[in-house]
Amino acid sequence: MRSRSGLTSREIADRLYLSIRTVDNHLRSAYIKLGATGRTELPDHLD
Repeated sequence: MRSRSGLTSREIADRLYLSIRTVDNHLRSAYIKLGATGRTELPDHLD
């Protein structure tokens, strides 16, 4: 997951040719499904 590498939403969007809004929507969906409240908690829920 690219957000684990410390990339910003803008950097992820640029690398994947997506809009920032699309990246943020995908991250928000992951937060909800994993029970995380933000980007900093994602790695804890993925391990």
